[in-house]
Amino acid sequence: MLVVKLALVTLATATLLAAGGSDDRAVPSHSDTAVEPAVRHPYAVVVDPRGRVFVSDGAARRIVLVSPRTGRRSVHASGFVEPTGLAATREALYVADFHASLVRRVDAAGSVRTLARLPTVTAVAVSPSGAVYDPSTGRTTLVAGGVDTNRIAVARDGTLFLAGSTLTGGSLRRLEPGGKPTILLDDLHVSDVAVLPDGDLVATTVEPGAVFRVDPRTGARKKLVG
Repeated sequence: MLVVKLALVTLATATLLAAGGSDDRAVPSHSDTAVEPAVRHPYAVVVDPRGRVFVSDGAARRIVLVSPRTGRRSVHASGFVEPTGLAATREALYVADFHASLVRRVDAAGSVRTLARLPTVTAVAVSPSGAVYDPSTGRTTLVAGGVDTNRIAVARDGTLFLAGSTLTGGSLRRLEPGGKPTILLDDLHVSDVAVLPDGDLVATTVEPGAVFRVDPRTGARKKLVG
């Protein structure tokens, strides 16, 4: 049984942080077009409703946009302390900035706004109503409503993909409704997973630092970055 313990940040008004809120500047992707950025420590991955893949690089302290087909990449936003969790809507990314104890919003231009200050925030999720959640740390948790959270991805048919927690031992596993977990990858330390529109998976690994495209049935993988 998955335990849920959440902190909620309401996005109903512009005064999200009456005390302590701020606007922060970040480097948008079009400012780093000469050389494709390296991804040194890919910690989290998310696929937005448009099918775009974003990866948080904890070592470089930035968010990188990665092509799920070719692996080509560009910097979407930078200036974080340690971005460990990602969530996405059509309009924006939401980032759990761990050592800064901040939840941040990144708009389409790559500008960053601080939404909330939360201690030890490692993951973030967004509900269909637009509320931003901080899943509890130390356990694999799932936000009600089927929203993807750090270390869990949900396919359209309800299949769960579990990655990189103490529950899975760093492996990537598939859990179909009413079934038993099936190991897809167990030779890599998978840190996060997301589902592409076509059903394939994108997974980040810490050892080695890489991004893979993964077949959700067979576990066959193609390295995109690293």
